[in-house]
Amino acid sequence: MADNMVFCGRVQGICADGVEVLVASGSADCAGCAAAMLCTSRRDHVIRVATADTGMYQVGEEVRVWVCEGVRWRAIVMCLVLPLLLMIAVAACVWVVTGSDVYAAVGGIVSVAVYFATVRLLGVGSWQSDVWHIRKLND
Repeated sequence: MADNMVFCGRVQGICADGVEVLVASGSADCAGCAAAMLCTSRRDHVIRVATADTGMYQVGEEVRVWVCEGVRWRAIVMCLVLPLLLMIAVAACVWVVTGSDVYAAVGGIVSVAVYFATVRLLGVGSWQSDVWHIRKLND
């Protein structure tokens, strides 16, 4: 787990296919994460962890949850790299076609807005519950 982002929290709820963990603010070391500005780990929030061993956990129990390094890089690519490349490509195409810097800037900004709206509507980030791992804190 050395390359993973680790959070400590408390089991808030148990359902048939997973466990809901309330992560306390400040429980993660966000300084080393390139996606820290896009993450909600800076305030209390609930993480849903898919696990088949729901019987092992009880509400109120202290647990540790973590996400693997590969998932962080996928989030960085989806939230930073792809929108930046899209904005540059659209702005360049609009500038070549129209010759206007203003239209190129507006086109780049609109393309990023459409990208994020499409990602949100299609639920591309819905894989979140499958990327978390959980372990009891006292194990």
